[in-house]
Amino acid sequence: MDDGVHLLHAPKPGTKVQVTEKTLAEYIKSSKSVKGLIVVKLIEPE
Repeated sequence: MDDGVHLLHAPKPGTKVQVTEKTLAEYIKSSKSVKGLIVVKLIEPE
């Protein structure tokens, strides 16, 4: 999977988290149900 950014997600509530085989761009273009994207960066407290 060195061909670009991939998506880490659980496709349905209660299912296992997985990494998409398609790149993020390909996944968004091919999905009619994707409405947006939330990006989170965890920061450790000092």
